[in-house]
Amino acid sequence: MKCTEVKEKLESFFDGETRSSENDGINSHLVNCDTCRADLESLKRIRKTMKRVLPISAPASLDSKVLGAFHTRQFKNQTTSGIVEQKKTGWFGIPKLAFAGALLLLVLFSALAFQAGRISAGNVQASAPNTIEKSVQDAAPAVPEISGNEGAKAIETK
Repeated sequence: MKCTEVKEKLESFFDGETRSSENDGINSHLVNCDTCRADLESLKRIRKTMKRVLPISAPASLDSKVLGAFHTRQFKNQTTSGIVEQKKTGWFGIPKLAFAGALLLLVLFSALAFQAGRISAGNVQASAPNTIEKSVQDAAPAVPEISGNEGAKAIETK
């Protein structure tokens, strides 16, 4: 192994977190490399000093708190394991997926209704001029045609 590889893994090696195949390579490198061996000794001194200066001890109540939390969590898991989880609901208490499906159907239905309305409006407009002409002709009274002075004579006689 090269010094750069050993220096990257030195802390893991010191903590016993490396694999046995890596341990063999690191040990053989440390036998031959004074610099890496000095780095390992420095790491040992730093850890020893930290333990002496900063004694770490957990409060006595921590054990009971951790165990209590563990038992509470375990109890909750046991009671909910047989119960099916509630579905996530949307605004109206309807499951979100069902709400989305209903909304999609509403949009599709609205689009189809709009399209059908446009088609029937086009049919009405296409037949509208003929219908208007017919209705005007049917509604207007027939006016006899009068030519020349006959119209004036007809008015005077009345």
